[in-house]
Amino acid sequence: MGARLPPLEEAGEILARFSECLSYIITSAYLKSLTDLDFVYCCNPFAKNKMAKSKNTDIAKLLRLAKTLAKEYRQLTGKPLGITGEVAEFSAAQILRLQLAPARQDGYDAVRKKKGKEIKIQIKGRCLLPDAKPGQRIGKIRLDKKWDIVILVLMDEDYEAFSIYEASRSAVRKALLAPGSKARNERGALSVAKFKSIGKLVWLKKNGPLKRN
Repeated sequence: MGARLPPLEEAGEILARFSECLSYIITSAYLKSLTDLDFVYCCNPFAKNKMAKSKNTDIAKLLRLAKTLAKEYRQLTGKPLGITGEVAEFSAAQILRLQLAPARQDGYDAVRKKKGKEIKIQIKGRCLLPDAKPGQRIGKIRLDKKWDIVILVLMDEDYEAFSIYEASRSAVRKALLAPGSKARNERGALSVAKFKSIGKLVWLKKNGPLKRN
């Protein structure tokens, strides 16, 4: 068995492996869109469905590897790796049965069909560590983009989703424009606690999907 690498070199190795894995996930059309399958299998929906399930399985495997690498890197360096957004999007899509938007879609990450209407959804994610300080914030929410609701996926130290919250555009807009917080007003950043207070819990790990109004 070879000698263990020094922490800095080991972290570098993990980062290199993580980058390869995450690059594949981000650049692949699998995660964001399956339009290539629409073209190739347009005359064979059964083959398309089978291939789509296979691709989702591949993505899930890659994300499990990425989660492991990200956790190892954090343990070695104390710093996070940029995986939260990708994990949150895929988790929300799988759990809530959302359709992920095409890659680089401006303004929203997924859609949900409701009574013939397409609901555009921004997906945010936050990994909450056991020793996390109060006041944790989620990523920037831009009001100048087209979206209808924001979904927040909360994850544990293993990047596993344990709860999902949903807030309407009107509720988010009101919270962002409320006076008294530079982070909210100028940077479009809500705290996790604030988002939970203006939104509603739509999924809990131990209970599964919760009934929507």
